[in-house]
Amino acid sequence: MKRFSFNLQKVADVRELRRRVAEEKLGLALGEKIRAECELGRALSAEERVRKEIAGMTRGIVDTVLVIYAFRYRSRAEEDVVRCRNLVEQAEAKLESAREEALKRITEHEVMVRLRKRRFEGYMDAYWWEYSKTLDEAGLLRHVRREKFSPNREDRASGHES
Repeated sequence: MKRFSFNLQKVADVRELRRRVAEEKLGLALGEKIRAECELGRALSAEERVRKEIAGMTRGIVDTVLVIYAFRYRSRAEEDVVRCRNLVEQAEAKLESAREEALKRITEHEVMVRLRKRRFEGYMDAYWWEYSKTLDEAGLLRHVRREKFSPNREDRASGHES
């Protein structure tokens, strides 16, 4: 019997490669989301720090020049917070897209693995059937030869040899 070969092996290899690429993209998207969240955290802490500075500047003697700079800094910090929130939203959308793609590719790959396994099991069933058939034929030939060349019990009992 010929060796087992999976005629869709190239398709399985391509799907394996696509699965790995999709998993890599998923990891990159997750890293991007984590970086965006960290940047958002820094922007929020900078905005909070500016708010506290402005609150401190309004007590006692007020230096209008410093207050103007503080308000500008605060508006820039608020813009950074908005920008970082947008980055987080984009990163989450990208992560969700990458997650869906990875799930799709993993499912496709698993289908090919199950198909290969099922075909290999069919091949092994056919192999063992062929093997047992060969053994049965060999046993039958041996039995026929033994019957042909050995005298019967009745002939041996009566003393006749054929």
